Amino acid sequence: MQEYLLVCLIPLQVDVPKVQKQIVSLVNNFKGKILLQENREQDLVFPIKKQTKVFLLKTFFTLGGNDMLKLKKDLDHESDILRFLMVKFPYTKVKSGHEAKLKRVERQAGAVKKKTGAAKTKSPKKKVIKKINKKVKAEKLDKALEKILKE
Repeated sequence: MQEYLLVCLIPLQVDVPKVQKQIVSLVNNFKGKILLQENREQDLVFPIKKQTKVFLLKTFFTLGGNDMLKLKKDLDHESDILRFLMVKFPYTKVKSGHEAKLKRVERQAGAVKKKTGAAKTKSPKKKVIKKINKKVKAEKLDKALEKILKE
């Protein structure tokens, strides 16, 4: 089972709980599990289908990989949804609450570190020390030359 985030834009004229129930039933039809749903009113920067203000519905759920495409086809046929976006999404549950709490930034940062690995770089201090040693050697050489010339 993979975790997904579904973001839907719903017109203000549509009953949001009705759309939420439709999404829950679609996910349940594919043996998925709803983790968290939230909605809020959102102004759009540019109109979509003559709508400038919509409800933004976010749904976090788990679903089998092959069923995601079937769910997408079913969502395409929903007339109450202006636009939707579905992406894979990592999540973690926090022990203090019963709802799934999201720690996306920390999880993604950890995943990036694992993928890239710890790159070993030479410390710039070593280079600076070598340059200083070369300067000291040049100064010693100058002093030695002065002694020779004085004799």
